[in-house]
Amino acid sequence: MMGQTNNQNRSLTRSNTLLCSDLCRSKLAQLRAHNFNLINDYNSVMTKCTSLRENNRLLTEKVEAEKDMAQLYKDLNQQQCWVYDYKNKFNVKNMELDSVRAELELMTGKY
Repeated sequence: MMGQTNNQNRSLTRSNTLLCSDLCRSKLAQLRAHNFNLINDYNSVMTKCTSLRENNRLLTEKVEAEKDMAQLYKDLNQQQCWVYDYKNKFNVKNMELDSVRAELELMTGKY
């Protein structure tokens, strides 16, 4: 930053000797000030752009994680349905077995 200021001062001195009127020197000073402001604005925008890219990356990761969680919930629900269905079939088979045992007991008198 200090080297840039020295270069600007040397350049300003050189341009002051080359430019003949006060109007030209004034215009040059205004343009340099404007250029300095533009450079500061550009640096500020680039900093914000970098921040936005990082936030976008984090958001994308979060969305992907939520998709994974949604798939896990879907899979879990599917597994729970299978377990419920298995329990129902198991209970039906147990009732059928009990019924067959009862019939066998009536027919043979033992079990």
